Amino acid sequence: MKKRYLRLAALTAGVLLAAQTGLSAAALSTFDAAYYAAQYPDVAAVCGNDEGALLRHYLDHGIDEGRKPSADGIAGDDELSLTEAQFSSVWSPVAINKLAHYKSLKRKCTDEEFAQAYQEAEMSEDDRWRIFLDRLDGQELTTPSRLTARNFYFEDSIEAMDDRILNFYVVPCFNVDEAFGTFVETDENDHALNVYANYDMQRQQVCDELEMTLYGSGIEDQSLTYHLNAAEKEVLREKMEAYCMQREHKPLNQLCQEILQEQDAPTQEMQL
Repeated sequence: MKKRYLRLAALTAGVLLAAQTGLSAAALSTFDAAYYAAQYPDVAAVCGNDEGALLRHYLDHGIDEGRKPSADGIAGDDELSLTEAQFSSVWSPVAINKLAHYKSLKRKCTDEEFAQAYQEAEMSEDDRWRIFLDRLDGQELTTPSRLTARNFYFEDSIEAMDDRILNFYVVPCFNVDEAFGTFVETDENDHALNVYANYDMQRQQVCDELEMTLYGSGIEDQSLTYHLNAAEKEVLREKMEAYCMQREHKPLNQLCQEILQEQDAPTQEMQL
């Protein structure tokens, strides 16, 4: 595989710029309780048509299981655009007497002033998170997804490997040290990390692991792996489909069939 150096400083600057200007790579998924219940009868059998229960199921289980929150949503998306009613169904609001500047709120205030007071509520981030988990019946969210539809993209050509694998070069837009336990996002060394996602052409599915190569001065190249959960694999599959259309102007399945035929051609000629 070719070595490519990640320009992490440039990526970080781009993310900060997007945050400051209010731009995002894609619209947030919404949660449609009616769709979720109809699409997943096993969930509806337990949660019925209760929107709060269905949303809690998606947050607690559906994300990791790669379920879609709505017809137009992204499978396993953990960054939802919720309505006020949906948000309140899984998050306990701060009591008004706990708001900052409570006394000043007794006078008539604007929505902006009230929102600011709410944000400055005398409640730690840990306490807010604990309340959120309590609303999820006390069950902590497990196996969080490090790859979402908005925190990475593909770059360079799609490479066909000899073992019937398609190789996609992944450019992460998140802190790889926190995600993978490396030490590359620092000025203390020149280490770099290449990340690859693979697609099994014969089985027509995303491979179970990301392949990573750590390299730099003073160290030998190291091969690392990261095991993907179901939601991450679904996100990768959808983005592979889109990148294939963008770069090769054909569906992923068609590209796989053409490459497999080319790889099988020499064997067939030798048999003749």
